[in-house]
Amino acid sequence: MRKEDLIRLDNYFWSFIRVTLSISRKIAFWFTKCEPHNDTEIKKILLIKLFSESGYAHIYPIIKKLKAEWPFADVHLLTYDLNTNNTEFIEKIDPERIHKIDTGSYITYFKDVFKKVTEFAKEEFDVYFDLESKSDASAVIADLIGAKKSCGFVFNDDSFYSRKVLLTHKILYNCTIHRGLAYFSMPEAVKCDYATLKNEYANKFPTEDIKQLHRGPREFTQEEQEEIYEILNFEYPYIHEKTQFVAIAPFDNDNNIMKQWPIEHYTELIQKFVINKNIVVLIIGRENDKDTAQTFTDSFECQRVINLTDKIALDKLYLLFSLCDLFISNNGEIATFACQSKIKNIILCGPDRPNVCGLYALSAETCCSPCLNPKAFNKTKCRENDCMTGLDPETVFEAADFLLKQIMINVPAETDKVLA
Repeated sequence: MRKEDLIRLDNYFWSFIRVTLSISRKIAFWFTKCEPHNDTEIKKILLIKLFSESGYAHIYPIIKKLKAEWPFADVHLLTYDLNTNNTEFIEKIDPERIHKIDTGSYITYFKDVFKKVTEFAKEEFDVYFDLESKSDASAVIADLIGAKKSCGFVFNDDSFYSRKVLLTHKILYNCTIHRGLAYFSMPEAVKCDYATLKNEYANKFPTEDIKQLHRGPREFTQEEQEEIYEILNFEYPYIHEKTQFVAIAPFDNDNNIMKQWPIEHYTELIQKFVINKNIVVLIIGRENDKDTAQTFTDSFECQRVINLTDKIALDKLYLLFSLCDLFISNNGEIATFACQSKIKNIILCGPDRPNVCGLYALSAETCCSPCLNPKAFNKTKCRENDCMTGLDPETVFEAADFLLKQIMINVPAETDKVLA
């Protein structure tokens, strides 16, 4: 199954199940008035994050917070197996406690969902955190698994069939707060008394500065790094002490044309790089980008532009970045792996809000993105992404040139007009 198939299931099948389940839960509550115990000792925790592969970088803060609040609790993560590569860098969760739903086909998908729900229901989790803000599949699966306490995001919806009926502790979705900070607030909400939250939301987000969410570079062995170096040396056997590697991810997995930097701009940028004979450009991305990437790479007719999309997996990119001098992309998913290294990077964000979903890496420099309406759930009336097309290759190249010389600067977006 493709990600698009899972989203379609979520929007129709799981949405119907969620509404039905919410109504039944509401009716049951009217008769039983059953409330969770506030004195529940937290020993078993379940995190549910099905979609948004790049969002795994954002859940690092909540894992860090959980370990601080309940150091002896067992933390489990439930996700789709499409996210195999991306779960590799959640080092704080035991790999044996990362559970993946088989999405090979519709039959295996529903069979595995039933199996996971049945098995997890027997585990008797003390609390589950639904980390999806809109997924009905996540809400239903979490509710069927059950827990003594439950926490998740809700919208300001007073309907009797809304997803908030399924939660004991609700976080009002705030579109102006960084997702990392939003997740960071969930353990605090669970510690609140249920009686005080029954008719209101636990939407007081923490005041910690975003720098509190920074994480150090991922550790690796020399043997692991040498394995990647051998690949580079095989692809370009003329490496010398002055060689500089620039990694570029020009393909956006989000398929959102409004967020893309034109491929023509990437072409012009790379042409500027290869003028310097000491620079080697590495094209990276998902394995399913390999054909497009190969065609793109061949168009330069230069042996210093190398396609690595099918040679280095996503979960090994942090090793590649440890050998590179600079990373450039508008692909947020790939950029999350840059956060695991000390590489200098230029991330082209837009139209989106860096303060909400941007990378909290010390070396990240994001440009302004003013054309998105934060109150419309990431939607915009703009149909011409001038904030991206207006960012010309020369501006990015000048910034990259400075970065390669160990100078950090911001990359401004040169926008002719912005439609809000």
